[in-house]
Amino acid sequence: MPELIIKYRNNRTLQLLTNLAKYFDFEVTPTIGIGKSNESLQDIPLVAGDSSINVDDLTRIFTGKNLDAQNLRKESWTRS
Repeated sequence: MPELIIKYRNNRTLQLLTNLAKYFDFEVTPTIGIGKSNESLQDIPLVAGDSSINVDDLTRIFTGKNLDAQNLRKESWTRS
């Protein structure tokens, strides 16, 4: 089912959408606090990144290699 995110300021808007959902065959699933580390989005835990990690070594390895994620998946994840 396609999804749509609606941002609202008034709780009456949520109540209205919930009431309309009964008649127009859609569901209202509230998501609270997207982007907070202790919340989840569709059962996927969100974890805040660690800014203290040094990725300079990885930059040197991968810079200038002309790598494409789609080609890497095709080549590396195929069954033998």
